[in-house]
Amino acid sequence: MKKILNHFPWIRNKIKTAYLYLKYLKYGKGYRQRSQHNFMKISLNNEESFFGYYDKFPQQNNNILFCSTPYKTSALPSPEIPLKICIYDTIKSVARIATTTNSYNWQQGCRAHWIDNDRFIYNDFVESTYQAIVFDIKQGKKTKQYDIPVQDSYRDIFFLSINYRRLRTLRPDYGYYNLPPMCKKELQTIDNDGIWYVDMHTGKSNLLITIKSVVDLRAKYPDKTYHKINHVMISPNGDKFVFMHRWFCDDKKTDHLFLSDLKGDTRLISDYGMVSHYSWVTNDVLFGYMAGPEGNGYYRINVNDDTFLKLEDSNFIQYGDGHPSCGKSGFVADTYPDKGRMQYLFRYSFVNHDFESLGEFFHGINFQNESRCDLHPRYAKEYRSVFFDSIFTGRRQLYKMELE
Repeated sequence: MKKILNHFPWIRNKIKTAYLYLKYLKYGKGYRQRSQHNFMKISLNNEESFFGYYDKFPQQNNNILFCSTPYKTSALPSPEIPLKICIYDTIKSVARIATTTNSYNWQQGCRAHWIDNDRFIYNDFVESTYQAIVFDIKQGKKTKQYDIPVQDSYRDIFFLSINYRRLRTLRPDYGYYNLPPMCKKELQTIDNDGIWYVDMHTGKSNLLITIKSVVDLRAKYPDKTYHKINHVMISPNGDKFVFMHRWFCDDKKTDHLFLSDLKGDTRLISDYGMVSHYSWVTNDVLFGYMAGPEGNGYYRINVNDDTFLKLEDSNFIQYGDGHPSCGKSGFVADTYPDKGRMQYLFRYSFVNHDFESLGEFFHGINFQNESRCDLHPRYAKEYRSVFFDSIFTGRRQLYKMELE
């Protein structure tokens, strides 16, 4: 039945929507949000707003970086509609437009993130290609431009890039819509695609890791498989990075987690079949939700010896997968909507194992698939605040929650 419905996505989506609505009627709660903590909305002229992925923090000193649009974000992103990249001044309580981009999605935005106190980097579509651009908020202008897009950066020293067109084809949640999807022949060409290293001072780039080299690290794959690389995350000290490799065969997908240094020396650190979301705790410890030696769950992984330690706590095991944003002493994470369409936000201490529920937020059924809104919490370095996106009002908004 699943294979048949895959040929008729509009029917599949209608059935899915009806099923979700029936569950909501049975399990729905009588409120849209509940939290003991104060939180404020960050927006420009009351437009819909969001930041991006959970691996970057929006605030640098007194400035909060965010994206804004006057259009409904329950619809697919459109390359014809520019997305505003804005700065919110926390001293003056005023938001302003810094620049715009035509390359974005609702899950990761345009990968806009700070590279120092006054500059941020983001992606745009320029001269028929995806490019990374540096914007200086003091000068109020673009100061650098690179011929390939950014995935993750280390300060203003270097950044790593991946193929967003391949993502557009195999995982449109994270790809951009300016260029058409890749054809089968292009998808099967994996010796000139992968992860690029870009020197931010000289602008020179080189293909550091090819998808083929990653595929060759494992046993032979079945015929007619497609491969992609995503979720590149550089370690805190900038000497290594991790990335997820996913391959598709028919309706099945399988994940691997890899570690690499800046020379491209790569090794497999997780081969249990499923890798979801992860975050660096220290330069040697990774934390994330994935399959491991004791089943699915949150694991601490020492990337030096590849030891897995499953975090067992009944408070959050019930929630399942989420997006963990880590500090040395703990993490904050979210959940996917439950049967009553509520998403939960919580934090956990690695030190004393305290669990705290930070809130629950309603997720409407009309935001689905590529337009869904994960909370994507981002933990402040001083652990006194957390940023998150939510649609509990029926509109996508960025919020900042103050913590004790």
